[in-house]
Amino acid sequence: MPVRNSERPRIMQVMGTSGAHGGLERHFLDLCNALSDEYQVIAVSHPAYAKALSANVQFESLGTVIGRRNPFTLWRVASIIRRCQPDVIHAHANCAAEIISYVKRWTSARCIATCHGQKKRHIGFGRFDQIIAVSDVVAAGPPPFDQVKAAVQVAWGLSKGAEQARKLAEQLEQALNRGEQPAAALARLGLADAPRQPLDARRGDINRQGGVIPPPLQALFTLKAGKAKLLPLEQNRGFAIVRLERITPHDPRGDANILASTRGGLANVLGGEYARQFAGAVQRDIGVQRNAAAIAAVEKALLEANGAAPAQ
Repeated sequence: MPVRNSERPRIMQVMGTSGAHGGLERHFLDLCNALSDEYQVIAVSHPAYAKALSANVQFESLGTVIGRRNPFTLWRVASIIRRCQPDVIHAHANCAAEIISYVKRWTSARCIATCHGQKKRHIGFGRFDQIIAVSDVVAAGPPPFDQVKAAVQVAWGLSKGAEQARKLAEQLEQALNRGEQPAAALARLGLADAPRQPLDARRGDINRQGGVIPPPLQALFTLKAGKAKLLPLEQNRGFAIVRLERITPHDPRGDANILASTRGGLANVLGGEYARQFAGAVQRDIGVQRNAAAIAAVEKALLEANGAAPAQ
């Protein structure tokens, strides 16, 4: 723990969100890092935010399960306050504000809360010494026309060109799906010079993409032989037509990796299915009945006991 320096006030920043990354979290991190240049800052939050904090900031973890009424969370916050002895405690948003409102009776620190956004209920804010909130919103006005005229003209030209390109692409797609040969369809539409790129792939290629499958490759395995599909290109760069020429069946018996992978997948599926079938047979044999109301009550009690109320 950093040595207390009486010339530098201690400010404790508290946030109760559970690992999300948005405007609230960005504001919290930026504020902690900026204040650490002049003050002793203690950041109290979910451990997911620790790496984004400056080395000058003292980080204290709230744990991974945060609940505004969770006794473990309240005890942890009270312990951090007793140990760190802050001069100012700043709570961010509803969850942290409610937590601090419960434990502030045990500290003489000035307590401030920032209200991030409008909620139906703001529990605990009335117990703070100061509240920070947005009082008014000024709508942004349009920039002067002479500053955006050139960009508007370019965008308008691209928009008109995109409309014409889409019409031609749709006509080409329809022609190919009627059975017209690509060369003849392109020549008839005045697109004989349009670039054409052959694509030869196996379904196993998709599994090696790491979850990021190029749209043309994905479309290739959704088409029937002789059919085509229109695809818009990224960043409004035009359109592409994917046409499946033919499908060549593959004999997997000579591919040991595919056989082993398939057997492993089926083993996992069948094992789980056998277990479910066995459990169902036992329930039917001994006459088990489910009490939906009792199950729901137990689930609710467990969630409340673990402080699983949604953080804000």
